[in-house]
Amino acid sequence: MTAMSTSNARTVPIDEAVGILGVSRRTIERRLAKGELAGRRDGRAWLVELPATAPTEVEELRARVVELTANVEQLTATDGQTHARLAELEKALAVAEARLESAEAERTYLRQALAASLTLSQKLLPERTESNRPWWRVFSR
Repeated sequence: MTAMSTSNARTVPIDEAVGILGVSRRTIERRLAKGELAGRRDGRAWLVELPATAPTEVEELRARVVELTANVEQLTATDGQTHARLAELEKALAVAEARLESAEAERTYLRQALAASLTLSQKLLPERTESNRPWWRVFSR
């Protein structure tokens, strides 16, 4: 069972129609059987009549190439912005690392100064023994 053919239709083998329409061979056979697609038998093979407005595989590929090219250009522009942002972040990281290193050096210096101060204060203060009373006890008697 075939549908009515139009005057400006292209007739192509079923395998070519698969590529043009982007559907499986079985789907085309089903559409031919239901009359959704026009076609005719040529010996053992089917020829499918496609409307002239049906996009060809080449046209679809060209459209896809244009779309992918636009995507690549957009990604390239975004990639350039990403590289610029990455460079900014690397600079900020270098500054933060330098500040951290400076803070760690200052911390080490302050710890050493505190240790030296404690050692010095222990040397300057008299050794506390049992006979020595705390300073506030001096006034309590």
